[in-house]
Amino acid sequence: MSRRLSRSRLPVHPAVPLVAFGAGVLLASDPEQPARFTAYAASARRAVRLAGACSLVAFDYSRAKRSLIAAEKAEFLDGDAAHWELQVASGKAERLRADAVRRGEPSAVLEEEARRTREEAAAYGEALAGRRLEAGQRSGRAAAWDEVHERNAARLLALCIANGGVYVKLGQHAAQLDYLLPPQYTRTLHQLFEHNRASSYEDVSRVIEEELGAPPEALFGSFERAPIASASLAQVHRATEHGTGAPLAVKVQHAGLREECASDLQAVGLAVAAAEWLYPDDFRLGWTPAVVGALTSARVLTMTYEEGVSVTDVAGLRRLGLDPNEVSRLLCEAFNAMIFDGGFVHCDPHPGNVLVQLVLLDHGLYRDLPRAFALTYSRLWHGVVLGDADAIREAAEEMGVGQYYPLLAAMLTARPWTDILRAGDTGDARALQEKGTAADKKQIAGYAAQYAKHIGIVLDLVPRPLLLLFKTNDCLRHAERQLGAAGGALAVARLRQAAR
Repeated sequence: MSRRLSRSRLPVHPAVPLVAFGAGVLLASDPEQPARFTAYAASARRAVRLAGACSLVAFDYSRAKRSLIAAEKAEFLDGDAAHWELQVASGKAERLRADAVRRGEPSAVLEEEARRTREEAAAYGEALAGRRLEAGQRSGRAAAWDEVHERNAARLLALCIANGGVYVKLGQHAAQLDYLLPPQYTRTLHQLFEHNRASSYEDVSRVIEEELGAPPEALFGSFERAPIASASLAQVHRATEHGTGAPLAVKVQHAGLREECASDLQAVGLAVAAAEWLYPDDFRLGWTPAVVGALTSARVLTMTYEEGVSVTDVAGLRRLGLDPNEVSRLLCEAFNAMIFDGGFVHCDPHPGNVLVQLVLLDHGLYRDLPRAFALTYSRLWHGVVLGDADAIREAAEEMGVGQYYPLLAAMLTARPWTDILRAGDTGDARALQEKGTAADKKQIAGYAAQYAKHIGIVLDLVPRPLLLLFKTNDCLRHAERQLGAAGGALAVARLRQAAR
């Protein structure tokens, strides 16, 4: 018996006991080390899923590109070349006009030439986008692309759901880029606003006790074990205040998120860097509810409980007797007041975070705006809505992207430079309103692809607060589109506030 045991015993390397002892000392010296190790291991698993999904998506689009884009390029080779030449001529004319103004020598001839060349380039681009749509429908390429988009949108949805956390947050923002992404993506990823896994009550109770020093049963008059809402980064439980019985909403960060978030962002950053390396030419990149301070910490947020309907629930708004156009205007004015007056802005106003009567939920992504930045941003919007190219250029120079001022204005409004200047020519900010046609959307997406590298440069150079305001603008535009608001409420409201 003893001989059999000795034969089955595996040899032990002398270093193993030392490693085990060292690991024990490390874990004993830092009680949070096991949690961090577990979080890093989970992040590694999510990174593997991310790499797998990105590989499948890249392979699928590369295959489609070989079979579909080649035929489209051959058909529109001459048209694309002519459009590019018109855009180059328009850019040169605009630079000559701007240089003359900068020297204090404005010229009516240069103004007219800049206007003529940009209108010619815009008209040709719109016609070319329309012909592309017709050719795609006629040849079957559009249907084939729809299938490719559908497959890969489903892959990204599955990735976001499986990985949760930061991935869901990124997917939610992509779902609001309906002026840019194919509808298959925005429609599919929109499910992420309602599809969030809930943490167990045990995890919720542990986070509350770690943060506030006692379990929920001791801190609240009552605390519902099942969450009433669960988002990508936290979930909300209904509770009542001790003594008064006042209804409360308690938002608790998901357990482990603090440890996982940094490594998840690193993994996503690596994926972006890989895409940039593989495709260097195409890829760069007094509100209510009131806060109950005594029951709030870094990972637990307790607020008064508020009710309302989602800002994009048009049927719900009409049942309340509200005009969606008026709601859109109020929403934009509320955020403009935060940006231009308060300097403290909620940067995640997606439909799940805005209730009507206007209630802003999820106060986890605010940004303090320095007063100097807010004034420059105000001047930029003032120039955009008035179609004042020189005011836009001056504001862009203050933001470090003077040479890219037409692109900055286009990124801010999601409209072509020509439309921005047309608003100035007509004196009507509604020129910045989306046309809502398939050809218009195709043209906007085409411009985004064409200038992707320069967009990445602008994002690298602008002040950091502007990045979150880009996100805020995307959310507000999405709400405006869902409400069917007419007249470009965002642009009109920005004009009023910026003029103040």
